[in-house]
Amino acid sequence: MAARRLVLVAGTHALRDFEALEKLADRGPVVALPWWHPRSAFANAARAHGLTLVDDARPFIWSTDLDGVLGENTTWHASGWALIYYAAAHGVDELDVLAHSHGAEVAVFAACYAATYGVRVRRLLTVCAPVRRDMQRFRRRARGSVDDWIAVASDGDWWKPAGQLMDGQVGDAPKMPEANNLVIPGYGHTGLLDDPTAFEREGLWPLLRAA
Repeated sequence: MAARRLVLVAGTHALRDFEALEKLADRGPVVALPWWHPRSAFANAARAHGLTLVDDARPFIWSTDLDGVLGENTTWHASGWALIYYAAAHGVDELDVLAHSHGAEVAVFAACYAATYGVRVRRLLTVCAPVRRDMQRFRRRARGSVDDWIAVASDGDWWKPAGQLMDGQVGDAPKMPEANNLVIPGYGHTGLLDDPTAFEREGLWPLLRAA
């Protein structure tokens, strides 16, 4: 039977913020782990809903630097390869991906090349991901390799439009044309992930549990 696992992919600057928290932890009580860490409250909630992470101790880590402002996507591209290698190295055949913000760009590149490592991307759930025109051809290629893609956004998120306005072209696309779109009102850029009860309250866990 194929091993199906879930990976959590952070957005821009998440690693930098996490490293800052680790430094603070040296001075006092450990601050709550970020949602994308496999020992976070969010990850624990995922397991409580029957989901299995790729690794229960070590997160998938990419630089989370803000690349691509003017159309240069080298960081996202390389991190996409790293994501698929991370899954394959753990013996994963079927992968579900929950990606936040520009972590979605990493997930898109991963989906483009998943077959190279014999990995099938079953479910891609992007949360508050900028819809960039310079990523369109890669999203279209990725869509052909993903069984199901759901893009969740919120009308209370101001960072998503900011992340897609400087994509080398003028324009704003509120919805992900390659995905099934779901707009949930009243949340900020990370509000649905920082508090796992919000994910529960908005009925989002079944989107990851579905076959």
